[in-house]
Amino acid sequence: MNTASDVMTKNPMALKTSDTLLSAVQVFLEKGFASIPVIDDNQAIVGVLTEESILKAYIWCRGQKIINPPIKVLSQFINKPTILKRELNVLQVMKQLIASPGGRVLVANERGQLEGIISPKDLIKVLYTSEMTIQAKPPTN
Repeated sequence: MNTASDVMTKNPMALKTSDTLLSAVQVFLEKGFASIPVIDDNQAIVGVLTEESILKAYIWCRGQKIINPPIKVLSQFINKPTILKRELNVLQVMKQLIASPGGRVLVANERGQLEGIISPKDLIKVLYTSEMTIQAKPPTN
């Protein structure tokens, strides 16, 4: 059976805590992402920044009169992600993804460093491929 490592998007784009709010907004706009992992200088997962959290951070910054802060200053707007091990089987990955509030799950190595991201689309591809393989097999008598 496939594992998280088999279905994840490897080496996904991530923001660093040293990136600024405006650079994060630029990535969201250019790439069309709804959420992006945030990592520290050691590549360890800090959390996930979403479109909604960008809006909340902007409103907070305006109230505080802060212009374009680094993401690390906005920690209260970074969402706690669901982090999986790469060995987890696909059925368990599906269950974790369904339960995940962000609609995505991250895959980390043993040091907590980001290795991949799994979206519903990644799992749907696996389901489709699996079902097509089953249907292509001739019936046995």
